[in-house]
Amino acid sequence: MKRIDYEVPRVDVAVKKFERHLRSKGYQESTIQDYVGRLKRYLDTVNSPEPTQDQAIAFRESLVDKRLSWSSINNYSFAIQIYHTMLGASIKLPYMSRGEELPYFFNEADIQEIFYCTLPLTKRGNVLRGIA
Repeated sequence: MKRIDYEVPRVDVAVKKFERHLRSKGYQESTIQDYVGRLKRYLDTVNSPEPTQDQAIAFRESLVDKRLSWSSINNYSFAIQIYHTMLGASIKLPYMSRGEELPYFFNEADIQEIFYCTLPLTKRGNVLRGIA
């Protein structure tokens, strides 16, 4: 006869504890759901309810390697930092800011074409002739 295991996985217990912690701090419901989902993926990946700082850094680097957006990486980082603080082991992960450059797929000719299209028809001919 097969034995049934009724024990709740430790990661699930940690996630529930984190959810209660966020609620007690007054986070919005949408933020709670987002952070809880991100924390669950983090804990499942590192396979531990009490990950080390090195595991947190390695996980964040894996997100960068996967080329996730800067905002997604920051949200993972916020959730991880809050979780580690809840455990009593505060960590600091780098904040990614939005790049200051235009996307790499626009070259100078593309940008000029974009601005050219915004000109009234009467001005377009003047621009082509060099009369601005």
